[in-house]
Amino acid sequence: MPSPGHELLTTSSIATLAVAAFATVTVGNTARNLLRRDSPWIPFVVAEALAFSIASYQQQLGSFLGWMVAFLNGCLIFVTAAGGNEAATRPAGSSHRGREIRWAQSWFR
Repeated sequence: MPSPGHELLTTSSIATLAVAAFATVTVGNTARNLLRRDSPWIPFVVAEALAFSIASYQQQLGSFLGWMVAFLNGCLIFVTAAGGNEAATRPAGSSHRGREIRWAQSWFR
């Protein structure tokens, strides 16, 4: 068994908010770039898919409440990822111009 810190993502660590937000930014930005679509819906769908995958893996989708919690967790993952993405892509006092889709750019322009 590898010692802690030698694995980037595991099934246990993906369930944490920080890692789920990181995965949402990474997959969302990659998909936006590959699909050439400038829409925050792509990272939102990624966040929801991740939240429902985690809930399914943990066998928590057996009730309506489980589905609602998974949806709300997806919303939480998305807003956390959006905040991190905005902080990383928008230096203080700057504004975005143009419509070129870069891998790391603001989702909300």
